[in-house]
Amino acid sequence: MAPARIEDSEFEDWLQLGLDDNNWIVQQASLGVPITLPWKRQRVRLGSCFRSRAIHGDPWLEGNPFILSDLFMIPKILRSEYGSVSSFHSVNTTRKSETGNHLSLGFGVGVGLPLLCSASVKGTYDEDVQNNTDSDKSSIRASVRSATVQLDRNPRLSHEAMVMLKYGGGYQAFTEKYGDYFVWGYRLGGDAGLMVSSSSFSTRKDESYGIKATLEVLTVEVSHTWTKDLHSFDAGKAMRVLGYDTLSNRNWNVTSAGDGGINALLGQTGEIILSSQNILERVLKILEEQKMTDGDSLSNEQCDFLTSNGVVVELVLLPMSAMRDVARWTTEHDVI
Repeated sequence: MAPARIEDSEFEDWLQLGLDDNNWIVQQASLGVPITLPWKRQRVRLGSCFRSRAIHGDPWLEGNPFILSDLFMIPKILRSEYGSVSSFHSVNTTRKSETGNHLSLGFGVGVGLPLLCSASVKGTYDEDVQNNTDSDKSSIRASVRSATVQLDRNPRLSHEAMVMLKYGGGYQAFTEKYGDYFVWGYRLGGDAGLMVSSSSFSTRKDESYGIKATLEVLTVEVSHTWTKDLHSFDAGKAMRVLGYDTLSNRNWNVTSAGDGGINALLGQTGEIILSSQNILERVLKILEEQKMTDGDSLSNEQCDFLTSNGVVVELVLLPMSAMRDVARWTTEHDVI
């Protein structure tokens, strides 16, 4: 029994999820507007500097232009009333097809023999093929943004950074050293997606062979007929699951064939679907376990926990040009 085949073309849009298109970052940076950057499980501190032109390498800079003691003292406020967005999207498609083919052939051979004899052979062949194919595809995507953590105010520039802006090459030299964006906030939440594709087929083939041989001597005719019928049937089914869950840091790309494997995969799929539907509850539970509530001022260690455990799904980057100190030291002539 051949397994049903699930083509990768059915998952093209999902298989492209891991391919980053960073052109939009450059476009947003050219406009000088805030950037919301998708994030993974990796520690990044508020106030970290980002160079948008270096996205194909490492855009993160170790140094920053801020007074470190001032940056450390700025409250990092958890606000659950800001940025609360939830979406759930589900799509199901079904495709069925049935085809049939029939082939009928006949042939005959006659031979004249001496002594008033003759012989002939006639044959027939019939073939009937019926194909049935069914496929189903379902996709679910869930996204939750439940809260933000943000700096309560913008940090102050260090003396070195102010001198560079005024006398050391201006804003261009400043961004070459410190980058053109900095991390102003986190967006908390989670993303989950699941695509399930199932395919089944059946093929029935009926073949019939017939041969009739006739020998005639004078007026006496003798004949014999041979017939043979062949029947075959083939069927198979397969199931594929492709998905991700940012909160649990899990990915799935599993294909199974046969009743036993498919039943086990169906059970796992049900758990994944339930988990994706409860993202908001899972995020709130993590915050509750860490004793983080609306309006709290978080420590650097608490922020590190959020970024390292997948609760931070997006970074909010603000342009350096939007900071009051940067604008003042690049445009005013009497600051010193």
